[in-house]
Amino acid sequence: MKQNPVDQIISWIFSIYLGTAPVFWFGNFAPGHVYLFKFMLVTVGVLIVVVHTSVRFKNFFLIGGLLGPLGMMLFMISAIPGVVQGTADSGMRWLLDSALPFVFVWTFYNLGRSRHDCIQIFWRGACIITILSFITIQSYFTGFPNWTAPMPHGGLAPSMVGFAYARTGWCNGVSLFYPIALACIFWRASQTPQGSPRFRFYFMATLMSMNILGTILLTGGRTGMLVGLFTVIVFASRIVNKWFGAMTLLVILSLGVTLSDKYEQHFKLHRLRSDTITMDNVSKFSSGRVDGYILGFELLLDRPLTGYGFGQVDLRRFGFEYQTIHNVWLKMACEAGIIYPVVFSMILYFISMRLRRIRLYFPNEHEQAFLQNLSLVVPSAIIVAMFSPNAIFGSFQNSAIFWGIVGYLIARVDRRGNELHQQSTRAQAPQSPRQMPLMAARSGLSETLPR
Repeated sequence: MKQNPVDQIISWIFSIYLGTAPVFWFGNFAPGHVYLFKFMLVTVGVLIVVVHTSVRFKNFFLIGGLLGPLGMMLFMISAIPGVVQGTADSGMRWLLDSALPFVFVWTFYNLGRSRHDCIQIFWRGACIITILSFITIQSYFTGFPNWTAPMPHGGLAPSMVGFAYARTGWCNGVSLFYPIALACIFWRASQTPQGSPRFRFYFMATLMSMNILGTILLTGGRTGMLVGLFTVIVFASRIVNKWFGAMTLLVILSLGVTLSDKYEQHFKLHRLRSDTITMDNVSKFSSGRVDGYILGFELLLDRPLTGYGFGQVDLRRFGFEYQTIHNVWLKMACEAGIIYPVVFSMILYFISMRLRRIRLYFPNEHEQAFLQNLSLVVPSAIIVAMFSPNAIFGSFQNSAIFWGIVGYLIARVDRRGNELHQQSTRAQAPQSPRQMPLMAARSGLSETLPR
């Protein structure tokens, strides 16, 4: 279906934004300019969607429940202890990071309800990420382009930190695009006529896998690699069968053991090489993350209901080399008390329950598979959040794709639910008086016909 000019503008704005969301520096552009460009891009895109939807449909659709305005208010109220005890600067950053996910969900919810081609947006975003990943790989093998990341990691090439300030942030952001890329490719393959060659789709899936997994492997993001392996195994299980998925897992483990000597320094596997596995070895392997978890629990026990305030939990004060706790829930609890992550978990549970309706509402095999493959972003993001301080929430740039996918999927579920409800209502509606004689006549005629 051909899009009108406004829809095309919306599509390109969000395609570019999502594809560059994990990018914090690029070439000779100052990081501040990159941030300003992306902020203006997403602001203009959201405003266009609000105005266009309000004019076209005389309404702006909002999600009910914990992803709606009331859920946003509850989420912000639960964080009051952290705001009160934190600094003004950290409070403003928190407010922005709290509002943007909800705004982004509502934006893509409206795009989905208005039947906008969001698949094209996600596909273009994944293509941009693939190109950026290729640049990091090319930088490793050829030295071109010879860019270096700005401070605080000045001097590091894209092959070491990607286009972020640290390899963890780059790998986590890129890894969330991997299930989206594969979902879009196999959806397009399922729409080809029966008997048509599908080699180009498998080639495209291989090419994008090589680039996305390649940049994660080069930069050495362990959480990103875990998400990549999870995606490969799940797709192998769904596309072929569970036995093939198990065999894929076995092959991956075998390759891991075979290449462990080569990459043990890269992924810090040598820190686990010991006759006995001790807490000290585990802590070194995790780059001190485990010790940070232990300290986080100790801090939480001291102030379980109020926390210490946003921006006040700095692990460097306790002798650590890094600043924040690398677990979203534990970090939230230490900053604003235990109620804050509980409400956040309720929002994630709400999302999961709504997405479970995909199997019920979409009997078409290919459509159901596509939506379920897209929803792999949710468990992938949760995996990242378990080992990162700002995944899903706290760093909107890296998690923008997560909230966009959630908004689109819930829109599809709600739209289909409304259609099924209307069909059921029409089927159960009583006939009008004018139709009753005709129905009675037809009934009597059918009784007189010989069987």
